[in-house]
Amino acid sequence: MATFYLIGLGIGSASGLSLEALKILKKINKIFIERYTSFLEEEEVKKIENILSKKIILLEREEVENEKIILDQLEKEDCALIVCGDPLIATTHISLVISCKKLNHKIKIIHNSSILSAAISTSGLQVYRFGKICTIAYWKEKYQPTSFLKIIKTNKKIDAHSLCLLDIDKELGAMSAKKALEIIFLAQKKAKQKILTQKDRIIVLSCLGRENQKIWAGRIEKLLEKKEDIVGPAVIIIPSKMHFVEEEYFQILQKESD
Repeated sequence: MATFYLIGLGIGSASGLSLEALKILKKINKIFIERYTSFLEEEEVKKIENILSKKIILLEREEVENEKIILDQLEKEDCALIVCGDPLIATTHISLVISCKKLNHKIKIIHNSSILSAAISTSGLQVYRFGKICTIAYWKEKYQPTSFLKIIKTNKKIDAHSLCLLDIDKELGAMSAKKALEIIFLAQKKAKQKILTQKDRIIVLSCLGRENQKIWAGRIEKLLEKKEDIVGPAVIIIPSKMHFVEEEYFQILQKESD
C-alpha cells in the first residue's frame, strides 16, 4: 500500500514548511494543497512550487471532503496533501486519515503551528483558562446559526476565556472583526439573550504569523467607533475574569492598540 503524507503549512506562509516537510515533498510526485481552512494567497502556492520545482494541484473543499481524488491517487503511488495550520485540527482531515487507514494505506503526519495555539499564546492569556472553542459563521438567508452564543455563555459562567474562530467563505472571503460583532449582536437579539455588551473587552488577532498581522485589544464599543475594520483571517478572544498577569498584558495590548 502507498503512504499518505498530511503536511501542515503552519499559520504563516510558504516559509512555514518545516525541513522535514520539504524533504518529503521533494521526493513525492503528486502533491495536493487545500486552502479553504485558512486564507492562503495564490502567490504563496506559487512560492511553494518554486521551492520544490514541482506543480502543486489545488483542491477545493468538496474535492477534499469527497476524498476520491486522493484515495484514487494512493492506489497508484504515495501522495501528499498540504494544509494550512496543523493538519488534524480539522474534522475533514481526520475523516480522510480514517479512510486511508481503512484501506491499509500508511499515514505520515507532519505537524505545524495552529491558529489555536498561536492566538492563545499571542493574547497573553493562560491556555488552561480557555473554555470551548466556537466558530462565528456568516449569516445567509436560510442559514443563521446562533450556537456560538451557548458556548460563550457557558464559558463566561465558569470564568473561562472564549476563543471565537471567524468564518472564511469562498465567496464572501475572510470575516472581519466588525462583521463578527454584528452577527454576535444579531444572534443575541434573535435568541433574546444578552451575553455580551459593547462594554465587554475583546482581543482581535488578524493574519497571525504574517507581515500584516494585527493585534487589537479593548472594549467592543471602542472598536465599533473606529472608522477602519480589522480584516481577516482573524479570531476574537472574549476574556473572562483575568489573572493579574493576564490583566497586565491585556493593558499593554490595549495601549498598543490606541
